[in-house]
Amino acid sequence: MTPAVERDAPIAPDVIYSHIGGERKAGESSLGFLQRVAERSDSAVVARDYFLMALLAERRLVDFTDRLFEFYNVSDCDRLPKHYKEALMLYAHILPSFDVRVDDGAMRARFDAMMQQAAECGGSSMSSYLMRLSYGDTYWWYFLYGE
Repeated sequence: MTPAVERDAPIAPDVIYSHIGGERKAGESSLGFLQRVAERSDSAVVARDYFLMALLAERRLVDFTDRLFEFYNVSDCDRLPKHYKEALMLYAHILPSFDVRVDDGAMRARFDAMMQQAAECGGSSMSSYLMRLSYGDTYWWYFLYGE
């Protein structure tokens, strides 16, 4: 019988590693482990998603975008997770020559509003707080303002 886990208790890394199908080698970084498992030919979608999410968490947007194309059919953006679409939209904003567009009118309007508000507010701590109130649930806010 598995012991009960407190709802807000942190999950030990080894639990996550075994969940996605492997063990971390001695001296291997978490990202290195996730990449190794994701690149295996028999890797499950969950292993690839953990790797992609780790790239997003480290703000490695270029690496994320490159790897996303390996693991997903990006031309079908409707099927991508929300934060993956947000990351692609941000990448296209930073690099206008990027030719993949996220076809989500509501998301585009919200992104444009955030960019406009960011330009108007400047970089004060109060503006960061106000941006978090409106956009703290987005990858854009995390990438630009999160810690």
